[in-house]
Amino acid sequence: MSETDIQPEPARRMRPRGTGSLYRPAGSNAWWIKYYRNGRSYRESARTTDRRKAEKFLQKRLAEVITGNFMGPQIERIRVSDLADDLIRDYRINGRKSLEWAQRRWTLHLRPFFGELRAAQVGSELISRYVDGRQTAKASNATINRELAFLKRAYQLG
Repeated sequence: MSETDIQPEPARRMRPRGTGSLYRPAGSNAWWIKYYRNGRSYRESARTTDRRKAEKFLQKRLAEVITGNFMGPQIERIRVSDLADDLIRDYRINGRKSLEWAQRRWTLHLRPFFGELRAAQVGSELISRYVDGRQTAKASNATINRELAFLKRAYQLG
């Protein structure tokens, strides 16, 4: 047997340990990612058929894990309306006198603006736009502050 008879093994595309993985489940066109945080595996769809975009999504998730900004796929789906419903339920359970006020503020002012947004989307810019809109509608600053306190408490409970 000579050296020319030896065939080199085909190169496998191995990812370094700790960098997650990309895969496509049977019957799916979209790429899925798998990564770990604190020993727990997370799998989620990258929602794309492009491998490069899926790779970037995986890198984004890994960066969130490393920097401590990782919330997880389930938490990212929570909407502000879910948080407000939980807060109103808490007011009802604890017999708060301000239950009626909270329901009215949520229904009339906060729900139309924040209701269908994901909780993770709400930031200082969005809150500033809300305050500006309420001031334009001639609401007093004290009322706006109480509405924002309701929103803050909803986030604390959530």
